[in-house]
Amino acid sequence: MSKYVKGAHHINLRPNHENYDACMKFYTEDLGLEMTSFWNKMRGDFNSRNCFIECGNGTTLEVCECETGTTDAGIIQHFSLEVNSVRELMTHLKEKGYTFSNSKGQPTDDSIIDATVCGVHMNIFFVKSPSGELVEFLEIVKD
Repeated sequence: MSKYVKGAHHINLRPNHENYDACMKFYTEDLGLEMTSFWNKMRGDFNSRNCFIECGNGTTLEVCECETGTTDAGIIQHFSLEVNSVRELMTHLKEKGYTFSNSKGQPTDDSIIDATVCGVHMNIFFVKSPSGELVEFLEIVKD
């Protein structure tokens, strides 16, 4: 077992506005998976529908609606690993020469994002792997 990683936390999907409802129907109605939380988030001028869907065996899908014509629509945008300490892992990865990204995959400094989603307080940061996928590292903060 890893000194840093507890396990997978979620996989982020980005259906566009036109296929969001069909995507949700596929996962919740056709496959019978349960949506456990839902929230709206403004992405520029677009009010995005977002949710978590439990898949079993500890796997969660995060489905975030994209506007028509966005470049990240229809892809697995990132996957998230839950970690013991984002600060410790960030220091470790910095020593190994990795650079950090924001949630869109653009280079950024080594700041930790403090976020609360559906009442869950977390600290997160992103790294683009050598093969290009965006990896989110997430620590649940016990308030």
